[in-house]
Amino acid sequence: MLSATTNTAALTAQRYVNSSSSAASSSIAKMSSGNRIVKASDDASSLAIGNKLRADIAALQQSSRNAGQGASLLQVANGSMDRINDILIRMKTLSTQVVNGTLSITERQYAQQEFSQLVNQVDQISTQTRWNGVSFLNGGNKTVGSTNTLPTNRAAGVTGLDATATNFFSNASIGTFAGEISGSVTDVNVTNIGGQQQIDVVIGSQTFRGVVSVGSNNANGSAIVLRSLVNDHNSFTMTINQANNIAAGIAGATALQTDIEDLFELDNAAAAPASFLSGALTDANAGALINGGAASALSAVVRANGATADGTYTVTSAYDLTTDKATIRIQDAKGNVYNQTIEDPAQYGLPGAPSNLTIGFSNGVEITLAAAKVAGLTVAANNFGTSTAQSVRFDVNQGTATTMDFQIGEKSTDLIQINFSSMTSAGLGLNVLNIETFTGGQTASD
Repeated sequence: MLSATTNTAALTAQRYVNSSSSAASSSIAKMSSGNRIVKASDDASSLAIGNKLRADIAALQQSSRNAGQGASLLQVANGSMDRINDILIRMKTLSTQVVNGTLSITERQYAQQEFSQLVNQVDQISTQTRWNGVSFLNGGNKTVGSTNTLPTNRAAGVTGLDATATNFFSNASIGTFAGEISGSVTDVNVTNIGGQQQIDVVIGSQTFRGVVSVGSNNANGSAIVLRSLVNDHNSFTMTINQANNIAAGIAGATALQTDIEDLFELDNAAAAPASFLSGALTDANAGALINGGAASALSAVVRANGATADGTYTVTSAYDLTTDKATIRIQDAKGNVYNQTIEDPAQYGLPGAPSNLTIGFSNGVEITLAAAKVAGLTVAANNFGTSTAQSVRFDVNQGTATTMDFQIGEKSTDLIQINFSSMTSAGLGLNVLNIETFTGGQTASD
């Protein structure tokens, strides 16, 4: 016969052992963690308070690191701005140097060459100063706009053109423009090559070159074509006045160079050098290729990132009959070209085709094309820019400032904000200065 006996003493002992073990475990947990409360059962309200404090402490530790990174950022910016300040001091010195009546135009041109290099150096520093890959001195995000407001071509009577000092050329010597030409004439050089004279004229960032025979070889009214060395689509003409040419007895490169300098006012300290600005290749048909609307709406469909250089870009297209492919090309004023090819553009005219087509270029520009217009590229097989209905310009402009926020406390409102103004040549107003003239030096030194 089985029987069960309750051992009350043993059960009591076991309960005390379990209680002591639990208390010991709790004590060990508190000792090892350093916290009085390790679980909600210890003190629920105190645990909640403690966890919030720990979270705040962690946030403050990270905020401290944020502040440290902000300080490091300012140190990098300070180094770059110190270098830009050194450059500005040198530019101030150069601009003061040319306000000197004893200097010739050649000596002022030497000063301008250094001045231009310093302007480029300012742009290089502002663009290449980065933190974690982000440039913060270049003005920030780019904006895109249309160039419909650009004036049309200017010929005789162009700013700075001297119509009274043209021995070799007729009084209306500056003729037809082609492509993109903008800027002031900064240098002229004539070289005798094999009995002919090679003429180099620097306008803005481009050098234009042409060759002419001096003497009676030229018919009266014949034209010399000077083409850009960076983009042969850009050119202008100079018209010869044979009677003045022969009468003046010009037979050498030196005399011809002097005459061209007279024409462009490069030898006149009281007058600004000649300046040129070719017309914008914009029209409603070109805008339709881009966005199905007027060219003025380009900013809605053309985007540029921070790596895209500021300036004016021309969009052109060409269709290849042999491959059934179309190429969209963008080109900047310095002649840099970026291409993207569209496979069989005719497919975009088919039912079910996408409403638009976005293409990206290696310089960071993205353009959204109206798909219905892409199909039309196969109709006009043009050669880059020969059809004005396939060309359009847009401007990429730098922003005015870069803003960075740093959280330096546990709350999201504990912020400090650092604003960096644009330190590019355009942002500082340096890109419009020219110290080749007496008055230009005075303006730059103010």
